[in-house]
Amino acid sequence: MKYLVKIDRLSAWVLFICMILYFVSGYGMLKGIINPALAVKIHLNYLTYIAAVAFVIHTSYAISLAFKRWNIWNIFTKILLLLFYIVLVISLIWVDHFYVKKIPAPNTQNLTNISGTRTTLNMQEIAKHNSASNCWMVINNKVYNLTSFINYHSGGAGNILPYCGKDGTNAFNTKDGQGSHRSGDINIMSNYYIGDLNQKITFN
Repeated sequence: MKYLVKIDRLSAWVLFICMILYFVSGYGMLKGIINPALAVKIHLNYLTYIAAVAFVIHTSYAISLAFKRWNIWNIFTKILLLLFYIVLVISLIWVDHFYVKKIPAPNTQNLTNISGTRTTLNMQEIAKHNSASNCWMVINNKVYNLTSFINYHSGGAGNILPYCGKDGTNAFNTKDGQGSHRSGDINIMSNYYIGDLNQKITFN
């Protein structure tokens, strides 16, 4: 019993520290104090699972004590509690690995002036689209119009804006040195594909 109490207290402290780190990194990112990529990495790669384990340990012990005090700690409530945590863990894994946030369709507003014209997607043309309201980027020799995607980027707009009108291949492939994108993130990019680098295309 004393062993369980010590584990519960440790998990409570771990959970408390995680909450502080969540707040500091999230608030710091919004205020521009902490690099967005670092904050996202802290949230998604480190704290999520540590906090989840601490949460399960701490709450399961506390709930079991409460149920014992109320004389309802039996096989039914045990199974019910177990099912709750199974659903919680599965949901967390699904969101982390498979869920892809719905994002708006590509913005074609900045193509109005060149509609109906034949254009070569070279670096000179791409360099013209170098702002938040008109952002093209080269990634792995493919050109993307990321204008409407910028504010929906999970790492923050600040990770995309420096590469508007430029070749962002290395930044994309390495997440600015922070790792690599998930397959779901890569699939999203196909919605914003314009053409291959140096390809001649006609905008409709």
